Amino acid sequence: MPLVVEEATGTYGTVALQILPRSSTILKYGLIVGNSPGIVDADYTEEIGIVVYNLNDFPQTIEEGTRVAQAIFVPCIFPQIVFVDENMSSDRETRKGFGSTGD
Repeated sequence: MPLVVEEATGTYGTVALQILPRSSTILKYGLIVGNSPGIVDADYTEEIGIVVYNLNDFPQTIEEGTRVAQAIFVPCIFPQIVFVDENMSSDRETRKGFGSTGD
């Protein structure tokens, strides 16, 4: 079943369409949705395809209408980004980075 989404007037860049797997897809069919979550560009208006990987040792046929993924619209936030010459938080003990809180 083809899915095509048309951008609502005045919303460019304020919402994103995410493609996510359904929890039953792996349990019922042994399939996973690739590139998950997938994000569809706001200006993309063609048919949306979904990449599905088969984890079984046998071929699978996905019948039309089988729900293997779901789409949700999420708001986008575009913060103002400021480039600085040095790390302003380097003297703060609380901002150590990856792995700083232990195992």
